[in-house]
Amino acid sequence: MKPNSRILSLVVGVLAGALLAGGSYALGAGDSSNTIRACVVKSSHEVLIQKRCSRAESSLSWNSKGPQGVQGNTGPQGPPAAAAWASVASGNGSTVVLDSENLSVQQDGGGVYTLTASGACTSGGNPSEVITPSFSEVSTNGIPVAYVVTPNGPENVFQVVTGSVTNTGTFTQANEDFSVAVFCHQS
Repeated sequence: MKPNSRILSLVVGVLAGALLAGGSYALGAGDSSNTIRACVVKSSHEVLIQKRCSRAESSLSWNSKGPQGVQGNTGPQGPPAAAAWASVASGNGSTVVLDSENLSVQQDGGGVYTLTASGACTSGGNPSEVITPSFSEVSTNGIPVAYVVTPNGPENVFQVVTGSVTNTGTFTQANEDFSVAVFCHQS
């Protein structure tokens, strides 16, 4: 054999041996049984995560996912869903209801709106309202404010008053965009 072919044979042999050794390790590492394998050093009781153990180590294995546990207790009842809601944009003397369900909106004057809930709120429900002023277009006069006034009359009719609070704490009634959700609790 020529010296060049000996080197070539040696290189091919080393590469083949490396591929076989690496391939067998890769096959072991690709274990899809979801089992974790480890070795415990007998003298120190250290746990080493590895595939093969030496004579000074004991093998140990466990599942990566255990059995499903017992069903827990049922949680408390969540809050009721909104029976009526609306998103209102107000402009110069005109009101635009951007989107709503079971709620009609009528503007009575600058910053005063009468809202009438329908659906579940008309059948003996006890309504509670959550009003949120829109901060998407903060008023140049101050911080937008919206609150509920419940006039004497049917439970499903209420008023929303909007305006802004200046940095000195003065409330000025004015048209402001707002969102409202009405939750109707059965009495």
